[in-house]
Amino acid sequence: MYDLVTDCRICGAVGLARVLDLGAQPLANHLRYPSDPPLGPVPLDPRLCSS
Repeated sequence: MYDLVTDCRICGAVGLARVLDLGAQPLANHLRYPSDPPLGPVPLDPRLCSS
C-alpha cells in the first residue's frame, strides 16, 4: 500500500535526512468494504534531500 523511498525523487541523491517521525499511522482516504481484511498502519516519517 506504500513505497519506501530511499532516494530523492527530484535529483536521485541517496541518504535522505529524516525531518519528523510520526510513527505508524492509519492510511487516510482509503475506504474499504467491511468484508475486506483490515490494513495495518504504515510508517509516516517525511525525509528531506540535502541537495
